[in-house]
Amino acid sequence: MGGIMAESVRWGNVTAESARWGNVTAESARWGNGTAESVRWDNEVGVVILDEVDERTVASDLLLGLLKDVTRQRPLLRLVVMTSPGMEKRFLEFLEDGVSVVRIQGQETVPQVVYHASQSHDPVLAACHMVLDVHRLGDPGDILLFLASEEEVVRCNAAVMVEALSLSPSLGSLMPLALLPSAGSAIQSVYEPQQNESGYQRHVFLAYNMAELSFSLPGIRYVIDTGSELQTVYNPRIRADSVVYQPISKAKAKMRTIRARANDGLCYRLYSESYFQTQMPDVTPPRILQENLSRLVLLLKRLDIADMGQCDFLDRPAPEILMQALEDLDYLAALDDDGNLSEVGIIMSEIPLDPQISKSLLAACEFQCVSEMVTLASMLTGNKCGN
Repeated sequence: MGGIMAESVRWGNVTAESARWGNVTAESARWGNGTAESVRWDNEVGVVILDEVDERTVASDLLLGLLKDVTRQRPLLRLVVMTSPGMEKRFLEFLEDGVSVVRIQGQETVPQVVYHASQSHDPVLAACHMVLDVHRLGDPGDILLFLASEEEVVRCNAAVMVEALSLSPSLGSLMPLALLPSAGSAIQSVYEPQQNESGYQRHVFLAYNMAELSFSLPGIRYVIDTGSELQTVYNPRIRADSVVYQPISKAKAKMRTIRARANDGLCYRLYSESYFQTQMPDVTPPRILQENLSRLVLLLKRLDIADMGQCDFLDRPAPEILMQALEDLDYLAALDDDGNLSEVGIIMSEIPLDPQISKSLLAACEFQCVSEMVTLASMLTGNKCGN
């Protein structure tokens, strides 16, 4: 790492001029965290691999559109898009002609799905009870539990640890492990062997969304899916974000199911089959249609893409939403009279935060309250930045 292999992720940046292979997150590449600016796309990069595009984040959708345009200018550049079978047709239509398709055989056995609609109004309590019920069966195998948010993961982790103390020792020990972005590089400990001299030990991995694609845990036999997620949705009428609980998509539910790697794997869905069929959308809604696009427009301005129509999106935002983002940037003095980035706007584009927060940090220098504003910015962006 740092030699032939470079890495730029949220919790570290290890790059070198001699690197032949780079591993970056979409967010890092989007904001030039030692990657987008240091890598010379026109003559150095030969292959770009976009993984986990099913997540449909703003960063991945933007990169897909920009790289599609780059491949037109550089025919020798190879763009590899990794997706699930359910999104294959959509990406083929977007990338147009000349696309080769390589299908990789998945696991032969499909886990059994058991619908178990909970009567409890508290999803954390219902999930905790299901973990204990599975453990009391006495059959071997680790458990992967999907919850809606980081707060629910922390609550459930604490509840399982308390309840595990009252279980019969003959069942073996129960060890909960929270998979959270805020854990940083320490999250790699899930791959390290755990020492236990008292007998059998069952791991319970608790996550909310990052375990759907980011981890390969071979010992998983049971998957417990609460079927909900916590998302931040921008309301353009009031120009504010709202945090809402919403059902996951059918595609995401199926993706969670196959995380049970054992031949006799089981997926317990803590909702009814009718809820799955009628309440869940087929695919995950793209985040580019749900977020405040001021930050995206600021980046496009920095990339000298003045006309938003020049950027090809898999799902194009409504024109009025883009115009509102321009109005917000103009109000923050990020644009000059000609609609280009002002000096303040250029500085704001270097800060990987929402424009409102980056402008507040700059204004704090004038009013000599930088420390206080940094604290507020950390509180407002903690979950986004993983700190």
